[in-house]
Amino acid sequence: MVHRHEITYLAPAGYGDELELVTEVQEMHGARAVRRTTMRLLGSGQPVLEMRTEWVWVRASDGRPQRLPPVLLRAFADD
Repeated sequence: MVHRHEITYLAPAGYGDELELVTEVQEMHGARAVRRTTMRLLGSGQPVLEMRTEWVWVRASDGRPQRLPPVLLRAFADD
């Protein structure tokens, strides 16, 4: 579940613009993960926005936070 978005708008994008989005996991621990997303205009590479998103892993049964599953931590581990 998304807990928080922090968005910094750097330039406008218009109808018909092609965009490239790159998302990177910055940290994962406990029940929380932080991802950084960058959006650029395809072709010129001009940055359009930068976004930091904080996610919280929750149990489907009751919506309470729960530790990130080991399989998820392994999938995003730095090797």
